[in-house]
Amino acid sequence: MTHPKVTKERFLDELKQWSLGWSSDIDKSLERNLTLFGSSLGERGEYFASLISGKSGTGSGGSGFDLSDGVSADESKFACLVQPKHCNTCKQQGVSNTRIIFFYDKCPKCQGDDFTYVYDTRWGVDAFAGVQYKSLMENYWLQVLEPKVYHGSCRTFVYKCYKVLANDPKFSEYLTNQLQNGSKNLCNLLPYSFDFYRFSPIKVAEIEIDITTKTPIVTDIFWNLENTDFEVMPLTGKFAPNITIEESKVILENLGIDNLYPYTTTKSKSWSTQDKILTNFQSEREYLLQFIQNSIGDKNPADLLTLRSKSLGKDRGETKRAID
Repeated sequence: MTHPKVTKERFLDELKQWSLGWSSDIDKSLERNLTLFGSSLGERGEYFASLISGKSGTGSGGSGFDLSDGVSADESKFACLVQPKHCNTCKQQGVSNTRIIFFYDKCPKCQGDDFTYVYDTRWGVDAFAGVQYKSLMENYWLQVLEPKVYHGSCRTFVYKCYKVLANDPKFSEYLTNQLQNGSKNLCNLLPYSFDFYRFSPIKVAEIEIDITTKTPIVTDIFWNLENTDFEVMPLTGKFAPNITIEESKVILENLGIDNLYPYTTTKSKSWSTQDKILTNFQSEREYLLQFIQNSIGDKNPADLLTLRSKSLGKDRGETKRAID
Protein backbone atom coordinates (compact mmCIF):
# COMPACT_ATOMS: atom_id res chain seq x y z
CA MET A 1 0.00 0.00 0.00
CA THR A 2 1.26 3.48 -0.82
CA HIS A 3 0.36 6.87 0.57
CA PRO A 4 1.13 10.43 -0.52
CA LYS A 5 4.46 11.56 0.88
CA VAL A 6 3.99 13.65 3.99
CA THR A 7 3.97 17.44 3.75
CA LYS A 8 6.49 19.40 5.75
CA GLU A 9 3.70 20.95 7.83
CA ARG A 10 2.25 17.54 8.72
CA PHE A 11 5.67 16.17 9.64
CA LEU A 12 6.50 19.16 11.84
CA ASP A 13 3.20 18.67 13.64
CA GLU A 14 3.98 14.96 14.15
CA LEU A 15 7.31 15.90 15.79
CA LYS A 16 5.56 18.48 17.94
CA GLN A 17 3.03 15.91 19.15
CA TRP A 18 5.82 13.39 19.79
CA SER A 19 7.83 15.85 21.87
CA LEU A 20 4.97 17.04 24.07
CA GLY A 21 5.88 14.55 26.81
CA TRP A 22 9.64 14.98 26.68
CA SER A 23 9.89 17.47 29.56
CA SER A 24 7.95 15.09 31.82
CA ASP A 25 10.14 12.18 30.68
CA ILE A 26 13.27 14.16 31.54
CA ASP A 27 11.92 15.07 35.01
CA LYS A 28 11.09 11.42 35.76
CA SER A 29 14.47 10.34 34.43
CA LEU A 30 16.27 12.81 36.71
CA GLU A 31 14.29 11.60 39.72
CA ARG A 32 15.34 7.96 39.22
CA ASN A 33 18.48 8.14 37.03
CA LEU A 34 16.59 6.22 34.35
CA THR A 35 16.58 6.79 30.61
CA LEU A 36 12.93 7.42 29.71
CA PHE A 37 13.75 10.10 27.14
CA GLY A 38 14.05 8.70 23.63
CA SER A 39 12.57 5.29 24.41
CA SER A 40 10.69 3.14 21.83
CA LEU A 41 12.53 4.75 18.95
CA GLY A 42 12.27 1.70 16.71
CA GLU A 43 8.51 1.93 16.30
CA ARG A 44 8.59 5.72 16.15
CA GLY A 45 11.26 5.59 13.44
CA GLU A 46 9.18 3.21 11.32
CA TYR A 47 6.26 5.62 11.54
CA PHE A 48 8.34 8.61 10.51
CA ALA A 49 9.96 6.63 7.70
CA SER A 50 6.48 5.60 6.51
CA LEU A 51 5.41 9.25 6.43
CA ILE A 52 8.53 10.25 4.50
CA SER A 53 8.59 7.34 2.04
CA GLY A 54 4.85 6.85 1.48
CA LYS A 55 5.23 3.11 2.12
CA SER A 56 3.07 1.26 4.67
CA GLY A 57 4.24 -0.83 7.56
CA THR A 58 4.18 -4.59 7.07
CA GLY A 59 3.10 -5.61 10.57
CA SER A 60 6.15 -7.84 10.72
CA GLY A 61 7.07 -7.17 14.34
CA GLY A 62 10.79 -7.19 13.57
CA SER A 63 10.83 -10.47 11.60
CA GLY A 64 10.34 -8.97 8.14
CA PHE A 65 10.60 -5.75 6.16
CA ASP A 66 9.71 -2.57 8.00
CA LEU A 67 7.90 -0.87 5.11
CA SER A 68 6.56 -1.91 1.71
CA ASP A 69 4.45 -0.66 -1.16
CA GLY A 70 3.88 -4.19 -2.49
CA VAL A 71 6.70 -3.80 -5.02
CA SER A 72 9.75 -2.83 -3.01
CA ALA A 73 10.64 -2.58 0.67
CA ASP A 74 12.39 -0.11 2.97
CA GLU A 75 14.14 -0.48 6.30
CA SER A 76 14.07 2.09 9.10
CA LYS A 77 16.71 2.64 11.79
CA PHE A 78 16.69 5.21 14.60
CA ALA A 79 19.60 6.15 16.85
CA CYS A 80 19.59 8.57 19.79
CA LEU A 81 22.75 10.49 20.62
CA VAL A 82 21.25 11.81 23.86
CA GLN A 83 23.15 9.16 25.80
CA PRO A 84 24.27 8.54 29.39
CA LYS A 85 27.54 10.27 30.23
CA HIS A 86 30.44 9.48 32.55
CA CYS A 87 31.28 11.45 35.70
CA ASN A 88 35.02 12.11 35.68
CA THR A 89 35.09 12.95 39.39
CA CYS A 90 33.58 9.58 40.26
CA LYS A 91 36.15 7.94 38.02
CA GLN A 92 38.99 9.69 39.82
CA GLN A 93 37.53 8.53 43.13
CA GLY A 94 37.52 4.92 41.97
CA VAL A 95 33.74 4.53 41.67
CA SER A 96 33.03 1.42 39.61
CA ASN A 97 29.93 2.74 37.81
CA THR A 98 30.46 6.29 36.60
CA ARG A 99 27.50 6.41 34.19
CA ILE A 100 24.65 8.82 34.81
CA ILE A 101 21.91 10.05 32.49
CA PHE A 102 22.58 12.89 30.09
CA PHE A 103 20.39 15.48 31.83
CA TYR A 104 22.13 15.88 35.20
CA ASP A 105 23.92 19.20 35.71
CA LYS A 106 25.70 17.70 38.70
CA CYS A 107 26.45 14.08 39.43
CA PRO A 108 23.87 12.68 41.91
CA LYS A 109 26.63 10.56 43.50
CA CYS A 110 29.40 13.11 44.09
CA GLN A 111 27.93 16.46 43.01
CA GLY A 112 30.73 16.86 40.50
CA ASP A 113 30.15 18.63 37.19
CA ASP A 114 33.02 17.27 35.08
CA PHE A 115 31.61 14.85 32.51
CA THR A 116 32.68 12.88 29.47
CA TYR A 117 29.85 12.80 26.94
CA VAL A 118 29.26 9.72 24.84
CA TYR A 119 27.94 9.60 21.28
CA ASP A 120 28.50 6.03 20.17
CA THR A 121 24.96 4.69 19.68
CA ARG A 122 24.58 2.55 16.54
CA TRP A 123 22.10 1.68 13.84
CA GLY A 124 21.74 -2.13 13.78
CA VAL A 125 21.59 -3.29 10.16
CA ASP A 126 20.86 -6.94 9.31
CA ALA A 127 23.57 -7.93 6.83
CA PHE A 128 21.88 -11.20 5.84
CA ALA A 129 18.60 -9.50 4.95
CA GLY A 130 20.40 -6.69 3.18
CA VAL A 131 22.26 -9.12 0.93
CA GLN A 132 19.61 -11.84 0.55
CA TYR A 133 16.78 -9.44 -0.29
CA LYS A 134 18.75 -6.70 -2.03
CA SER A 135 16.67 -6.98 -5.21
CA LEU A 136 13.47 -6.35 -3.24
CA MET A 137 14.76 -3.44 -1.19
CA GLU A 138 14.86 0.20 -2.17
CA ASN A 139 15.92 2.42 0.73
CA TYR A 140 17.31 2.45 4.24
CA TRP A 141 16.04 5.38 6.30
CA LEU A 142 18.68 6.26 8.91
CA GLN A 143 17.29 8.60 11.56
CA VAL A 144 19.05 10.24 14.48
CA LEU A 145 18.07 12.45 17.40
CA GLU A 146 20.84 14.66 18.78
CA PRO A 147 21.18 17.22 21.58
CA LYS A 148 21.85 20.70 20.21
CA VAL A 149 24.53 21.15 22.87
CA TYR A 150 26.27 18.55 25.00
CA HIS A 151 25.23 19.79 28.44
CA GLY A 152 22.72 18.49 30.97
CA SER A 153 20.66 21.65 30.68
CA CYS A 154 20.06 21.07 26.96
CA ARG A 155 16.38 21.14 26.06
CA THR A 156 16.73 21.66 22.33
CA PHE A 157 17.24 18.69 20.03
CA VAL A 158 17.74 18.01 16.35
CA TYR A 159 16.05 15.24 14.38
CA LYS A 160 17.69 14.16 11.11
CA CYS A 161 16.72 11.61 8.50
CA TYR A 162 19.04 10.23 5.81
CA LYS A 163 18.32 7.95 2.89
CA VAL A 164 20.80 5.29 1.78
CA LEU A 165 20.00 3.38 -1.39
CA ALA A 166 19.85 -0.37 -0.76
CA ASN A 167 21.79 -1.03 -3.98
CA ASP A 168 24.60 1.43 -3.23
CA PRO A 169 27.77 -0.53 -4.15
CA LYS A 170 29.74 0.48 -1.08
CA PHE A 171 26.82 -0.29 1.22
CA SER A 172 26.45 -3.71 -0.41
CA GLU A 173 30.19 -4.29 0.00
CA TYR A 174 29.89 -3.43 3.70
CA LEU A 175 26.98 -5.84 4.26
CA THR A 176 28.63 -8.64 2.28
CA ASN A 177 31.85 -8.24 4.24
CA GLN A 178 29.96 -8.61 7.51
CA LEU A 179 28.00 -11.61 6.22
CA GLN A 180 31.05 -13.44 4.90
CA ASN A 181 33.61 -12.54 7.55
CA GLY A 182 31.69 -11.67 10.69
CA SER A 183 30.62 -13.98 13.48
CA LYS A 184 27.15 -12.41 13.47
CA ASN A 185 24.86 -10.88 10.86
CA LEU A 186 24.36 -7.54 12.60
CA CYS A 187 26.25 -4.50 11.37
CA ASN A 188 26.63 -1.82 14.03
CA LEU A 189 26.67 1.34 11.94
CA LEU A 190 27.76 4.46 13.79
CA PRO A 191 26.13 7.75 12.76
CA TYR A 192 28.64 10.10 11.07
CA SER A 193 31.23 7.34 10.87
CA PHE A 194 33.72 6.58 8.11
CA ASP A 195 31.35 3.85 6.83
CA PHE A 196 28.26 6.07 6.97
CA TYR A 197 29.76 8.67 4.64
CA ARG A 198 31.00 5.99 2.20
CA PHE A 199 27.40 4.92 1.55
CA SER A 200 26.45 8.24 -0.10
CA PRO A 201 23.77 9.20 2.45
CA ILE A 202 21.20 11.74 1.31
CA LYS A 203 19.69 14.03 3.92
CA VAL A 204 15.96 14.55 3.51
CA ALA A 205 15.09 16.24 6.81
CA GLU A 206 16.73 18.17 9.63
CA ILE A 207 14.40 19.63 12.22
CA GLU A 208 15.01 21.44 15.51
CA ILE A 209 12.78 20.65 18.48
CA ASP A 210 12.81 23.17 21.35
CA ILE A 211 11.02 22.04 24.51
CA THR A 212 11.92 25.04 26.70
CA THR A 213 8.33 26.26 26.36
CA LYS A 214 5.11 24.51 27.38
CA THR A 215 4.33 23.75 23.75
CA PRO A 216 7.38 22.56 21.80
CA ILE A 217 8.68 24.82 19.06
CA VAL A 218 9.49 22.78 15.96
CA THR A 219 11.49 24.42 13.17
CA ASP A 220 12.69 22.97 9.89
CA ILE A 221 16.39 23.48 9.16
CA PHE A 222 16.30 21.37 6.01
CA TRP A 223 13.44 19.65 4.21
CA ASN A 224 13.65 18.07 0.77
CA LEU A 225 12.18 14.61 0.31
CA GLU A 226 13.35 14.65 -3.32
CA ASN A 227 16.94 15.57 -2.48
CA THR A 228 19.62 13.73 -4.49
CA ASP A 229 22.77 15.37 -3.09
CA PHE A 230 25.06 13.11 -1.07
CA GLU A 231 26.48 14.21 2.26
CA VAL A 232 30.16 15.11 2.04
CA MET A 233 32.39 13.61 4.72
CA PRO A 234 33.81 16.38 6.95
CA LEU A 235 37.47 16.21 7.89
CA THR A 236 37.19 18.18 11.13
CA GLY A 237 34.55 18.82 13.80
CA LYS A 238 32.86 16.84 16.56
CA PHE A 239 31.27 14.28 14.24
CA ALA A 240 34.03 14.02 11.67
CA PRO A 241 35.23 10.39 11.30
CA ASN A 242 38.58 9.55 12.84
CA ILE A 243 40.59 9.32 9.63
CA THR A 244 43.95 7.69 10.34
CA ILE A 245 47.33 8.87 9.11
CA GLU A 246 47.51 6.03 6.60
CA GLU A 247 43.99 6.81 5.31
CA SER A 248 44.93 10.46 5.01
CA LYS A 249 47.88 9.44 2.85
CA VAL A 250 45.60 7.29 0.69
CA ILE A 251 43.28 10.25 0.10
CA LEU A 252 46.19 12.49 -0.90
CA GLU A 253 47.68 9.85 -3.17
CA ASN A 254 44.28 9.35 -4.84
CA LEU A 255 44.24 13.12 -5.40
CA GLY A 256 47.52 12.70 -7.29
CA ILE A 257 49.69 14.18 -4.56
CA ASP A 258 52.77 12.10 -3.83
CA ASN A 259 55.00 14.79 -2.32
CA LEU A 260 53.28 14.73 1.06
CA TYR A 261 56.18 16.27 3.00
CA PRO A 262 57.72 18.95 0.78
CA TYR A 263 60.33 19.80 3.40
CA THR A 264 61.85 16.30 3.48
CA THR A 265 62.18 13.18 1.32
CA THR A 266 63.01 10.92 4.28
CA LYS A 267 60.09 11.38 6.63
CA SER A 268 60.62 9.49 9.89
CA LYS A 269 57.82 7.37 11.35
CA SER A 270 57.36 9.57 14.39
CA TRP A 271 56.32 13.22 14.34
CA SER A 272 59.35 14.99 15.67
CA THR A 273 59.96 18.42 17.19
CA GLN A 274 61.51 19.45 13.88
CA ASP A 275 58.34 18.38 12.05
CA LYS A 276 56.27 20.54 14.41
CA ILE A 277 58.50 23.53 13.78
CA LEU A 278 58.58 23.11 9.99
CA THR A 279 54.83 22.57 9.60
CA ASN A 280 53.36 24.47 12.60
CA PHE A 281 51.26 21.37 13.34
CA GLN A 282 51.48 19.43 16.60
CA SER A 283 50.63 16.09 14.99
CA GLU A 284 51.12 14.42 11.64
CA ARG A 285 47.41 13.65 11.41
CA GLU A 286 46.48 17.33 11.80
CA TYR A 287 49.03 18.27 9.15
CA LEU A 288 47.73 15.71 6.65
CA LEU A 289 44.08 16.62 7.25
CA GLN A 290 44.83 20.26 6.55
CA PHE A 291 46.77 19.21 3.44
CA ILE A 292 43.66 17.32 2.30
CA GLN A 293 41.43 20.29 3.10
CA ASN A 294 43.58 22.52 0.92
CA SER A 295 43.69 19.99 -1.95
CA ILE A 296 40.30 18.25 -2.01
CA GLY A 297 38.33 20.87 -3.93
CA ASP A 298 34.75 19.67 -4.51
CA LYS A 299 35.61 15.97 -4.16
CA ASN A 300 34.19 13.86 -1.32
CA PRO A 301 36.96 12.32 0.83
CA ALA A 302 34.73 9.27 1.40
CA ASP A 303 34.93 8.46 -2.32
CA LEU A 304 38.70 8.17 -2.11
CA LEU A 305 38.79 5.55 0.64
CA THR A 306 38.19 1.80 0.74
CA LEU A 307 36.43 -0.49 3.21
CA ARG A 308 38.26 -0.67 6.50
CA SER A 309 39.57 -3.88 8.00
CA LYS A 310 37.82 -4.33 11.34
CA SER A 311 36.86 -6.88 13.94
CA LEU A 312 33.52 -8.30 12.98
CA GLY A 313 31.32 -9.62 15.42
CA LYS A 314 26.80 -14.66 16.27
CA ASP A 315 24.62 -15.93 13.79
CA ARG A 316 20.92 -15.00 14.08
CA GLY A 317 19.88 -18.17 12.32
CA GLU A 318 17.68 -18.43 9.29
CA THR A 319 15.14 -15.70 8.59
CA LYS A 320 12.69 -15.39 5.73
CA ARG A 321 10.89 -12.35 4.41
CA ALA A 322 8.16 -11.52 1.94
CA ILE A 323 7.19 -8.17 0.44
CA ASP A 324 3.45 -8.41 1.14
